[in-house]
Amino acid sequence: MDKALARSLRARGAALRPVLILGKNGITHQSIASLDSYLAKNELAKVKLLPGSGLEVGEAESFLMEATSSEGLSEIGSTFLLYRKKKEKKGR
Repeated sequence: MDKALARSLRARGAALRPVLILGKNGITHQSIASLDSYLAKNELAKVKLLPGSGLEVGEAESFLMEATSSEGLSEIGSTFLLYRKKKEKKGR
């Protein structure tokens, strides 16, 4: 990904509300499936960690990036932004 694309995606992501908020239950199979489905439709997803989650932001971001085959764009405080390019639909 080039710098111009990353910059424009971060700008778009700044206006987003978190689509996944991780609390005391941490990262579950259901939260991964939900995030994966959201990324398939929208490309950008903002994730927020609550103070009682017991997770480190960097660890959670790395785990979710690997689990959803996405890229991390930014990390600010307890919130981070993930990106996964939409798959091209094949012709009919």
